[in-house]
Amino acid sequence: MTIVLDENFPKRITPILKYRGFSVVDVRSTDAEGISDKALFEMAKSLDASIFTTDRDFLTMVHRINTDHPGILIVTLGKPNSEAIIKETVKFLDRIPPDEWSHHCYVLTGSGACRVYG
Repeated sequence: MTIVLDENFPKRITPILKYRGFSVVDVRSTDAEGISDKALFEMAKSLDASIFTTDRDFLTMVHRINTDHPGILIVTLGKPNSEAIIKETVKFLDRIPPDEWSHHCYVLTGSGACRVYG
């Protein structure tokens, strides 16, 4: 399975994801850097890839319009920093297997809390 990292997601998650068997596409330092959320969504869909982001717009502007996707993970914390985002993401990866991500948008809000849409 492939995961596309939005520009706002900590790069330090990459080795953790690769260790768990994921392919990772990071848009930073590529021609895709700075593209719109919709364009990133379309790119991920074309790769059959899930998106990891901290941008809540992926729920309101993308998922609610088109639920046909391999999955979206949004980490929205009160006091976000790389370490906290990675910690919540690892908890998510430990709880919810990738074969359940399709057509769902997961919003992590801290302390292991997870809202599921779709």
